[in-house]
Amino acid sequence: MVQKEVYRKMIEKAKSYPFDVPNYSYVFINGEILKLVKFEPTSSLMDSIVQVNGVKQRLEKYLYSKKIDLTHDLPDRFPVLAYGSNASFMQLREKFSNFNDDVIIPVIKAHLFDFDVVYSAHFSPYGSIPATLQYSPKTVVEIFVTYLTESQLTHMHETESLGINYGFGKLSNIKLVLENSITLHEILTYLSLHGCLFINNTYIALSAVNARNRIFPSMDEVEVLTLVKNIINKDKDLDTFILENIKNPEIKEERIKYLKRMSRGFSYKQWVNLR
Repeated sequence: MVQKEVYRKMIEKAKSYPFDVPNYSYVFINGEILKLVKFEPTSSLMDSIVQVNGVKQRLEKYLYSKKIDLTHDLPDRFPVLAYGSNASFMQLREKFSNFNDDVIIPVIKAHLFDFDVVYSAHFSPYGSIPATLQYSPKTVVEIFVTYLTESQLTHMHETESLGINYGFGKLSNIKLVLENSITLHEILTYLSLHGCLFINNTYIALSAVNARNRIFPSMDEVEVLTLVKNIINKDKDLDTFILENIKNPEIKEERIKYLKRMSRGFSYKQWVNLR
């Protein structure tokens, strides 16, 4: 009975990708989040204004009250796109649960022009079909930017199965407008090494991610899992299909090979893979 409940939770997690992503900028602090009211990436993170129980205060004051030492300020951080579950505080909490130091991560809402967030042609270790980016002229997609210290970025690389599922590099000559109206023209980001899922002559966007002028059809996680399941094994029950992908690496890898035959690569040329 206990095992059935464990499996049920695993299946529900797979279906709920990209998890709970707030619709506002926030700072992640040791598993908790505070809404960011003011954030200036060119100044000190200590000067950021957060909302605590409905009251605005400097982040420095809050950290002092919690006896948290901010040892890595913004000039020492790397801005990295978070377009899927990395913008979810639940995912950040899980990824950094075993981190040895205090974890303070600004997560800033932004708009990325001429791209969309689409499904990758692979299954994650927890059974979801995760996200990647694809070039999409005139589309404006809502994403986030995480500001990571060097040690946080190294840890994030490990959680992304770097070199296996995702590559890490730099997008150049782009328009990325942060919530505070600051515009960036280059950004670090992860991209799927499996390519973008391409079915019925189109990419499939994540309906959980808002976008203007979207040209690709969109689906939620359950819909895209069902679509893929019906292509690979129409007679298989969806929950069984998901659980097999989580529990059986050999089955998952064979299915990923199948998906890769229905994939297309990232089509934007000004991208340099760094790792």
